[in-house]
Amino acid sequence: MTSYNYGIYIRDAISSVMNQSYQDWELIIVDDGSKDNSIEIINGFISENPQKIKLLTHLGNENKGIKQTNELAFSNISGKYVAFLESDDVWKPNCLELKISALKNNPEAVLAFSDLELLIDDGFDAERHQNYLKYSRYIGNKCKKNPKSLARMILFRNPIISFSNIVIRSSILQDFSIIKEHEIWSDWQLVIHAAGLGKFIYVENKLLYWRLHRKSQNFHFIQSNINEKKHEFLKSVSRVINQKNMPKKYYYPFSFISKIYKVLHDLKFAICYPNIVWTEFKRIDKNKL
Repeated sequence: MTSYNYGIYIRDAISSVMNQSYQDWELIIVDDGSKDNSIEIINGFISENPQKIKLLTHLGNENKGIKQTNELAFSNISGKYVAFLESDDVWKPNCLELKISALKNNPEAVLAFSDLELLIDDGFDAERHQNYLKYSRYIGNKCKKNPKSLARMILFRNPIISFSNIVIRSSILQDFSIIKEHEIWSDWQLVIHAAGLGKFIYVENKLLYWRLHRKSQNFHFIQSNINEKKHEFLKSVSRVINQKNMPKKYYYPFSFISKIYKVLHDLKFAICYPNIVWTEFKRIDKNKL
């Protein structure tokens, strides 16, 4: 769990870890220089659970950003599985139990994700996120019975939605490095990396609450036109993939084959959810994302 000025939410997030039906966990929290009462709240939980909760900070409580904060956490992981929970989200009590069970029962799967519910703050327009959730379910249905490779579609969009929806085998992090200039999409970077190493398994249960609010970094980021930034992100990821010798036929998003696959993929989704295509066109017309 990374923490940065989410004192208003982090108590619920930590409590949701403590209330898991699966209790063989260690919670590593890295605070990125919070100026509110986040550290005070975290230390309150540590005083009651010193063997299970660990707090890390940067030297001098400095704010270092998403990349260095996550990678400090990665360097302290000792378990066989790694789960992520953003400090403004909430797990349901059986989140860890069902996802870890899915990975244990499917050894070819490297990542487990699930359905989720939206936790919407008052006044937040969640139409785009509701459509996004339908897309996640559409992809999840493809790999709910048997693990499936998502390598061909993972560059089009991140169907896992959030860090909070990821449980992976810790071995996946061994050679993973976040691209600093695109750290806002670090969860997507991890998903792309994992897709190159194995299959994904989907749990149909709604296992977490994804909180939507105006304080999130992602909310402010997507208010501007990000199409150019997304293009640069995909080029950066492609360079990393080329260096790792991953199969380019699956990953290179600018190839003719990839473009044809994307068109077919989008058409299939449009047939299932024509109303979403209509609302997306309206949003584009208004210069919104």
